[in-house]
Amino acid sequence: MSYFEQGKIIETYSTDEVVEIMGTDEQTVRKWCKKGKYPEAYQTNSGDWHIPKKYFKISLKQARRRNAFEEKLNLINQMKREVTEDEFL
Repeated sequence: MSYFEQGKIIETYSTDEVVEIMGTDEQTVRKWCKKGKYPEAYQTNSGDWHIPKKYFKISLKQARRRNAFEEKLNLINQMKREVTEDEFL
């Protein structure tokens, strides 16, 4: 999604996309938006939040690659009976 601000197109992520990038839950992202963590985030009439992409160091595509890699790594560790990422949390 995107919007115009001072003649510039501002690219945004949806709440669900931010959840995927940050590895958190929707409620947390909504709370961050309401508290002003992302100053230019805006809420639509339907209640969805849109957060400018500039606030994230990695893209959605990179986050998906990272998540796929972590899943493969966890499978390998399970097969070898080694630790999973959950054991470190």
